[in-house]
Amino acid sequence: MNEIVAAAFVAAVASIIVALLQRTRKENSQDHMLVMDLLRSVGRKIDKVDDKIDRHVEWHMDKEA
Repeated sequence: MNEIVAAAFVAAVASIIVALLQRTRKENSQDHMLVMDLLRSVGRKIDKVDDKIDRHVEWHMDKEA
């Protein structure tokens, strides 16, 4: 009888641990997607600034010519 109680206890503890790990994994995936979206946004903004700098430098070069 003690073996059955011990097995049930181990199964219950393991179930709780698995549930917590799954929740952490889900939150990690959500956080990952948020970070990826932010990185894409930053990348687009950097590209826009890069284009503006290129046009500005070209303006100066045309002005000197």
